[in-house]
Amino acid sequence: MAIRFVDDSLQEVAPGTPGEICVSCPTIMMGYKDNEKATQESFLEPGWYRTGDIGYLDKNGYLIIVDRIKDVIKYKGFQVSPSELEEIIGRHPHVHDVGVVATWADSEATELPRAFVVADPEVAVSAFPRLADEICKLVADQVAGYKRLRGGVRFVDSLPRNPTGKLLRRQLRDEQERGESAGGQLKGKM
Repeated sequence: MAIRFVDDSLQEVAPGTPGEICVSCPTIMMGYKDNEKATQESFLEPGWYRTGDIGYLDKNGYLIIVDRIKDVIKYKGFQVSPSELEEIIGRHPHVHDVGVVATWADSEATELPRAFVVADPEVAVSAFPRLADEICKLVADQVAGYKRLRGGVRFVDSLPRNPTGKLLRRQLRDEQERGESAGGQLKGKM
């Protein structure tokens, strides 16, 4: 099996730099039945399948998968990994669960990272504003400026997860959009 990593413009990236993982092997699929458009979108070039995952090879040759392309937040041309921010936010002692998705900012014409946080039960609702500030500071202290939580922090009772515990980002984004189109924020159970 051969592997390559490409950027948004489908150009190869430097070794160790995250890019979309493309693979080639004798058993790669030929394409989607009766769907030439999907087949063309799924291949970098003949024989090179685009996985939709972002990753890189570390110094020991291990494949590190960073995120899914569909989940990556694009802030003013920069790519922000929700998983990276979730890992940082999850270190806060009063965060029980967290999911990060993009929210659209018309004023800036870009996506902004927004965190949805399930606080530990012992945290009073009145403490949420202070906790949100702490979370934003925690992230800002550990990431490049473009990765800050410019979309803010929203507190929810639970996050949508599948039976194996995987965060359902699409459902979280859909709930966010429904809440905003109704003129409110996410509240209560999701």
